Amino acid sequence: MMTMSSVNFSDRLFIAALALAASCCSQDEGLAAERRYEMVRRHGTLKEQCEAITEVADTYLRLRNEEEYALWSLMARNNCKAAEMRHRLGM
Repeated sequence: MMTMSSVNFSDRLFIAALALAASCCSQDEGLAAERRYEMVRRHGTLKEQCEAITEVADTYLRLRNEEEYALWSLMARNNCKAAEMRHRLGM
């Protein structure tokens, strides 16, 4: 069985670089979902806006970013409920 002490320095450095790159890409993916939502919020229908903000929350859930997931899922629930009410009122 391979342990961390049996891995040489260059391998450890490579593993650390991979972990850093993965976290960077994850952050980029979350921010990309946020940018898509902002575009849809400006130009999309209420249904499209609800779907886009829910996608942001789902992205953070998939990335296991609990803080961002909690924030965006709360915003998604509130925005989707408000959109549903506006739709029912014909607004």
